[in-house]
Amino acid sequence: MTKTFSFEKKVAALIALCLCAFNAFAELSFSGTLESKAGVQRWEFAEVKEKITGELNFYSGANSAYVKGGAEFDALKATNSSYGLSARLDEAWYSYYTGIGQSDWTCSVKIGRQIEAWGKADEISITDVLCPSDYTSLSLGSYADSRLGIDGVKLSAASTSVGLDLYWVPIFKGSKLPLDKDDRLRPSACPLSYNGIELNPQTNKPDFDAENMTWGARLSFWTRIMDISLYGYYGYDHKPVANMAKAISAMTLAPSAVTVELDYYKYKMIGIDAAIPVKEFVFRLEGAGYFDKAFSFTQEAIRKNFMVARASSNFERKNSINALGGIDWTPSWATLSAQYYARKIFDYNSSLDSYDFEQGLTFSASKNFLAETLSISFSAVLNLNDFDSGYFASIAYDATDNLKFTLSGQLFVESPWTVGRNYGKYSDYSAIYLGAKFTF
Repeated sequence: MTKTFSFEKKVAALIALCLCAFNAFAELSFSGTLESKAGVQRWEFAEVKEKITGELNFYSGANSAYVKGGAEFDALKATNSSYGLSARLDEAWYSYYTGIGQSDWTCSVKIGRQIEAWGKADEISITDVLCPSDYTSLSLGSYADSRLGIDGVKLSAASTSVGLDLYWVPIFKGSKLPLDKDDRLRPSACPLSYNGIELNPQTNKPDFDAENMTWGARLSFWTRIMDISLYGYYGYDHKPVANMAKAISAMTLAPSAVTVELDYYKYKMIGIDAAIPVKEFVFRLEGAGYFDKAFSFTQEAIRKNFMVARASSNFERKNSINALGGIDWTPSWATLSAQYYARKIFDYNSSLDSYDFEQGLTFSASKNFLAETLSISFSAVLNLNDFDSGYFASIAYDATDNLKFTLSGQLFVESPWTVGRNYGKYSDYSAIYLGAKFTF
């Protein structure tokens, strides 16, 4: 952890130094935010954080660079452990573009840490698999706040109607999970325990070599009728599979202080999306096929397999298809959106910790008032398998051009007959948040 932080700090300092050196003949801008946020759940603090973020933009002809990072102080972690202050480097990249002869085509290369969004879906991941996610917070935030940047190279070629992006990611980065023992989300998001005994997680990341590199591609077409994009991905799943069979075997010898290994596995994805505008409406369609993706077994299935046959299986590779249909409506008085999503696993095995066919609905609405200084938003998601759900609301007021206050809340509701695998398991984390952000 220390080595990674030190490396990121040195890279950010080097890029900042280079940008300052070119300031005499280039455009250089700096901006940032100071943010304070506190949340309460069941008369206890759910979150108390102070965050500073800085962005550095550099332009010089066909050259550009961008650095975004910051530091965060988590007061709750500071009271439960010896640390509460952390630093991060969200993005740090250099880009160069050039035209192709007298045509309308341009080519560009972007090198470094970058966040790339795939797909047309809101909040639901169908084709959006390139960047890992941050699962350590349930509070509302922007897309960039919920994603981690990839360290790689992006090659692009585009005209006014066609665009091609190729991605090469030589360095693997998994999603950020709440694995610390003092992390309040760990019992629900990562319940690493067996028979009431907490297990110590050990992440086994893929080695740095040619076989473990990730490749991605996006081909886009922009027409008057619709926008269409095709996607391809070959690389590791950003979420690991817990090797519970090995942990159960170890517990038969030593029932305490057992380590559970978290392993990552490769898979392939091919996807497509489309956005079709019709007057005040935009219809969104998205679908993806996942091939050889590792689906975890339930802990009970792993235990039975081990006890009966001494089997060490933790997962099975399956093919699946994910699909989504959505509609956005923007009348003069509000912005409304609704989505239906589904996933089907082929050659299903009842031992899997996933449904054979999973589906759900989402809805969101937002409205601006007082010359757009006051905004109100609401969103909801309902899983149609367990009928557990989540609800999110926010009121934001721009007191000045630089100061914004936000009051938000989230409510997670359990299924009438079970806890639920998606949103009901977070029912203890329903909370109200108050925040302030100063932009400079």
